[in-house]
Amino acid sequence: MGMNYGAILLSNCKEKELLGIAEILGIVPPNTKSCGQGSCDSLSESLIGITNISDWGVILCDSNIFMEREEIIENLSTASRERRLFFWLTQSVTGGLWFEYHENGKSKRKWLEIEGKVIENEGAPLPQEPEDFFNEDEDEEGERDEEKIFELVDAVTGITTKDIFACTFTLYKNVL
Repeated sequence: MGMNYGAILLSNCKEKELLGIAEILGIVPPNTKSCGQGSCDSLSESLIGITNISDWGVILCDSNIFMEREEIIENLSTASRERRLFFWLTQSVTGGLWFEYHENGKSKRKWLEIEGKVIENEGAPLPQEPEDFFNEDEDEEGERDEEKIFELVDAVTGITTKDIFACTFTLYKNVL
């Protein structure tokens, strides 16, 4: 594991609406202005990226933004009103793997692992999850990694993380 990113993907969400949701979640300050365009390499704890891929809006940022600000995570269901939302996070320092799926204002699935130990496993497995893979068993063999999360992102949204990382993002300052 070597990535430190987190992303929120929202179905049927264009950039302007996505920016409004980022404001509501507390990721960017109200009435924020763009800092320009850039790749995922431009992102940091102080800059987030927003883009659209197909019918999905994507907010991509450093994973620490989500780890340090619980209010963002607590409001994911609210952001999913009248749409689907897939959240994922990978963090190399903690060996953290995390995904959540929300639909129409309700949390449907949450799974979080740190250093091979499952911390949270809520909701029924998604139909796209490999059978018995994202369970409560300790991952002693290191089989679960960011690639498995990325495969699930693709299966649920139809968007590969390769496509996400290849995008040009509109950059915004993060609320620090």
